Amino acid sequence: VLSIWSEFFSCPLLNESSADRELHAVNQEHEKNIQSDPWREAQLLRHLSDPRSRYNRFPTGSLETLKALPATKGIDVRQALLDFHLRYYYAGNMRLCILHSESFDTMQSKVESLFSAIRPADPS
Repeated sequence: VLSIWSEFFSCPLLNESSADRELHAVNQEHEKNIQSDPWREAQLLRHLSDPRSRYNRFPTGSLETLKALPATKGIDVRQALLDFHLRYYYAGNMRLCILHSESFDTMQSKVESLFSAIRPADPS
């Protein structure tokens, strides 16, 4: 499982069909939330909060906000994901915490070998 997790950060697939599938999954979650009273209450509190506050921002995405709206602005969502990965997914921006019954030395060796493919520094 740790090897799969490490690959997610070092070399994610981010292929077109996976990105589209994830957008639809996020949209389904959004559609489910719309009918939830606690979610609606939180949305009202966000709306009433200071517009400069991060809390004021919309907490979930829909196909409209994540696909249609970016498309009208000429934004390729998949390319934006790839750009985001390139910009932010590097070792200096990450922390890893694991809990395991193996010895520290054994786990350190495994972690170093599995996560060494992650870029060590900010690309800019």
